[in-house]
Amino acid sequence: MSEQRPTIYFDLDGTILDVKRRYYAVYSVIVSDLGLTPLALEDFWDRRRRGEPADQTIANVGETVRSKFRQRWLESIETHPYISMDELLPRAAETLTDLSKRFCLVLVTLRRERELLIEQLSTLKIEHFFDTIISPPDKRSISSKATLISQKVRPGSYPALVIGDSEADVSAAKKLGIRSVCVTSGIRERAFLEALDPDFIIGSIAEIPPLLQRADFISPIQCYKSYPALATSEPKGEQMNVLTYLMESRGIGNAARRLPTIAWRFGVSTSKMEKALQTYIQIAQAHNCRPTLAVTSVLLERYPKVFQWLNEQVELGVHGYVHTDYSLLDEKAQGEHMERSLQAFLALGIQPKGFRCPYLRWNEDSISVASKYGLTYGSNRSVVWDVVRPEKTDASAWEAYRKGLRLYGTDEVADYMSLPSRINGSLLDLPASMPDDEAMIDRLGLPVEKRVETWLASFQEAYKRGEMLVTILHHERVPYCAEALEAVLQASRQQQLPVFVASMGEIADWWNRRSSFKLNVERLTEASYRVLAPDDGDATILVSGVQTDPPSQPWDDRYRVAPPGNFTIPTKQAPVISLDEDSPVGLKAFLQEEGFVIWDGLQSGGYRLTGIETFSEKDKRKVLNTIETSGAPLVRLWRWPRLARSALSITGDIDAMTFVDFLRRPFEV
Repeated sequence: MSEQRPTIYFDLDGTILDVKRRYYAVYSVIVSDLGLTPLALEDFWDRRRRGEPADQTIANVGETVRSKFRQRWLESIETHPYISMDELLPRAAETLTDLSKRFCLVLVTLRRERELLIEQLSTLKIEHFFDTIISPPDKRSISSKATLISQKVRPGSYPALVIGDSEADVSAAKKLGIRSVCVTSGIRERAFLEALDPDFIIGSIAEIPPLLQRADFISPIQCYKSYPALATSEPKGEQMNVLTYLMESRGIGNAARRLPTIAWRFGVSTSKMEKALQTYIQIAQAHNCRPTLAVTSVLLERYPKVFQWLNEQVELGVHGYVHTDYSLLDEKAQGEHMERSLQAFLALGIQPKGFRCPYLRWNEDSISVASKYGLTYGSNRSVVWDVVRPEKTDASAWEAYRKGLRLYGTDEVADYMSLPSRINGSLLDLPASMPDDEAMIDRLGLPVEKRVETWLASFQEAYKRGEMLVTILHHERVPYCAEALEAVLQASRQQQLPVFVASMGEIADWWNRRSSFKLNVERLTEASYRVLAPDDGDATILVSGVQTDPPSQPWDDRYRVAPPGNFTIPTKQAPVISLDEDSPVGLKAFLQEEGFVIWDGLQSGGYRLTGIETFSEKDKRKVLNTIETSGAPLVRLWRWPRLARSALSITGDIDAMTFVDFLRRPFEV
């Protein structure tokens, strides 16, 4: 990318291309398939231009139908034949020809299908106008345009401008500290764009050249991977602070009685917590483990030296700006909190990847805000392992334990798999595991040996299922849970198969990387198939019910490890899964996420999975069990790298460094 000429960052859909026909065609096909009546073209487009998401244009349906629509929309909107419906907007080619002679043109799009994107640009004969084409790094990435640009731009101060048709473009310009121009030719109408407060609004890109005659029109980039200054007003919104939480979680009487204990744990200076953190790190490092600690960002401002040191030892994540209930805040308020949080991190030279909301309390705005600001994962869902039994627990302790789980919105692991997943198809979430340290000590009152037993049982369950254990250990309870932490880490090194012990950021990076792998099966003869494996040494390919050439190696009771590289399977039945053409969309997506090769109804062969009319999170284990006990020949890309059976991430939350910090929490809203 040239830095000698001023740079124009161009949006594609709606700015250069007329996408109305494509959007409507996808919409009308999906709505018709759902047994509903589509809106007329102009009605649909008017509502989209007013800012309505595509699924909100469907009236009188529930969330299940909208979810199916969203899934189908993501699967279809960037595919043939729809993508061929796009046309260049009037005078787009002429304008790009003119501008490319004087400016560095960079295309920035959130399109996920890069190969089809390049193919379309080539077909329309506009690819050569752009010095660089920026798009998400893989199909499952959720990135803001500001983040995508920042990943390509080196620090500096040179003239730049963003031209687009939506809130994504204006937001990118504001985050980068440069000017924005919105066109009304695309997905948003003028009234909607005016509310975004861009620098200019014009009818189409054909009106760009006259604007650029102004010598001072294009602004220099002011920042790199930075965030705009906050308004002077404090974030607003109905909020839960620690006082409200204690009343809801324990009752105010119990909370008051615990204050002396809390005071003793924290102390009046940071020395106790610094010592606890040192112990935490020493135990983890002895087992080659890098913990992830989510920090309430106001603490970074109070104790910068502590957290600069800590950042060298662990992965730090965002735990809100203050310790409040983000599920009660709207998108605007959460955005203000996130901006302030990230400014605190960036002031120390720290670029966080993930976040965990206080009290594990979040809403959909939490996810969209985190995505908007470039975070790559969250850990806000939680699952509870069935390792604490009511018949072996005091009745009052059991009720306190279950009350905490209800407060966190925890799901039973019998119903929900403990694996990374995308919330609403968006940000990757790594579910936290219960019981955590707070549950074992303050609610259940378990003695040391029972804490060890409880976490070891949780680890063994995750290992047996091939899933992920994400422990939560707050630094103030390290003196009381050091033995349990040590036991789990030691167990992770003593299993027959490896365990992927990693920070949450490393697990998220792996899961995103894995999603880009391709595993294909080709028919060679009537009795043999060729498996084309990903060209990545970390990928684990498993087979069951078949022999391989070269030979496979033992792994567990159900699977064997395939040989490195491509290999042959002598079998009459294809080692794939075949689905009915009308199978639920979510079923296919889940099986692909699990690494199976799926052949659609047009391809014959394979293990036929039929008769599934509905599919939800709670059906996943049942479906997997049906497949894995079928005895059918199968090949799959396993979940974890380097032959690992399961994954383990040691995590914690830091929301106070002293007793004074703890006492300040009720007033930090």
